[in-house]
Amino acid sequence: MTPVKSNIFRKVLWFDRKEKFDIDFFDALLPQRTVSDNPRYKSGIFRSEKCGRDIQYESGIELDFINRHLENNPDVLFYWEQPVTVPYRRGKIRARTTPDFGVYLLSRHFIIVEVKPLAELIDHRVQAKC
Repeated sequence: MTPVKSNIFRKVLWFDRKEKFDIDFFDALLPQRTVSDNPRYKSGIFRSEKCGRDIQYESGIELDFINRHLENNPDVLFYWEQPVTVPYRRGKIRARTTPDFGVYLLSRHFIIVEVKPLAELIDHRVQAKC
């Protein structure tokens, strides 16, 4: 039986040559989409002390994630919002998703984060994006 720890890391993107990904590489990245100004969503701008710039967020859960897990975590060097757009297939339909955050860690690893309420994780459309 496979240990639980290995299952946690099986979907992590590990770079073979992580030394090539330096902090200067990420300064050129801009968000891949614009935050909606629809009043039905709790969206806005958060001034990040860690990143030294304004960060866009599209929901209260994203804002909470920024405050709790990104700004105050010493293992997070910096982060940015909507780092890439990823194509995927949902059955025969081609779709695209833009994850919420790209996070650069003290360990020099980079992770992509999609923030969802726990109840939404059982939705088959959300699971298709993984």
